[in-house]
Amino acid sequence: MNDRAGGTTRREQVIRAIEHRDPDYVPGWLNFFARETRDRHGKALEALMDQHEDDVVVSVLSTFPPMAEMPQGWSDEWFCTWDRSPDGVGAVSVGSPLHESWDRLSWYLDHGLPGLGQRADILDRVAVAREDNPDRYLLATTYLGVFERLRCLRGAENLLTDLYLHPEELATLRDAIAQENADQIRGAGARGADAVLLADDYGTQQAMLISPKHWRLFFRDCYTQLVDAIHKQGMHAWFHSCGHIRPIIPDLIEIGFDLLHPLQPSSMDLAEIAGTFHGQICFGGGIDVQALLPVAKPEEVENEIRHLIDLLDGPHGGYVMAPTNSIMPETPLENIEAMVRTAGEYSQLKRQARG
Repeated sequence: MNDRAGGTTRREQVIRAIEHRDPDYVPGWLNFFARETRDRHGKALEALMDQHEDDVVVSVLSTFPPMAEMPQGWSDEWFCTWDRSPDGVGAVSVGSPLHESWDRLSWYLDHGLPGLGQRADILDRVAVAREDNPDRYLLATTYLGVFERLRCLRGAENLLTDLYLHPEELATLRDAIAQENADQIRGAGARGADAVLLADDYGTQQAMLISPKHWRLFFRDCYTQLVDAIHKQGMHAWFHSCGHIRPIIPDLIEIGFDLLHPLQPSSMDLAEIAGTFHGQICFGGGIDVQALLPVAKPEEVENEIRHLIDLLDGPHGGYVMAPTNSIMPETPLENIEAMVRTAGEYSQLKRQARG
């Protein structure tokens, strides 16, 4: 294995960074591309990333097919239907048994839940990834947590009004989803995952989709239970939410999340967040896929990578470098190269200088 620093594995370096135990370099999760980006850049991107071995490897626990192979109206394991996104990147949920009304809630709770804890065909991906990557940090995720799955099942507008009009039904469905997630967490832990990422997008570019009050009322307790389930399996708990979620960061820390991802510079003041929360939670992400990678010059990418490491890596670690989301197809290959090269070089120089 080609470790950047001798004596410990890449897996151990990530663990030390998350736990603020003086990693030898700032570990990274940079190989995070939309399928369309891989298609656009082809073998050139493949060759570039072959020269870079990420510290983090991801096992995705869902039945999603590659976007190019997804038929319109495809149904997932939750009976949610999906269409390919009209802009050509990703997919959008368009229906479910509960999309129009709550009338079928009882039926859905009895017959529609996927039984994730018993889905060996999905969970065994973790065991395969562990066997294939014994020295890398293994992150398991569905990319659709409690809030996102509620959105898929009820639709975005219905979900937001359910907080006021149907809180009891919403709470019942929320708890069923959380229990499915808890069962999957136990299965992932038993198969060797190092962490579970709970992904729920609560932010727009400037504010939260729901008020912090409603978040605390409807969702905080279920995350407390899920984080407890993750920790009982000896794993780290990662929280992902795109957009502006500054009001609930103290809650996420109190709940016990170990890493906060993706820290979008276009949505939050990273300097303020770093100054306020350094040492209380590990930061993950920060490399802007909106206003940096697609439009900047390579030297601007290099400068921003150095700036992020200086800002988010604390005296004892606490930063896992990563893009803020999938790197989009309009991103020039030379900017991807600048990101990968500078991250590899400066992340080690910075930690050595601290030592």
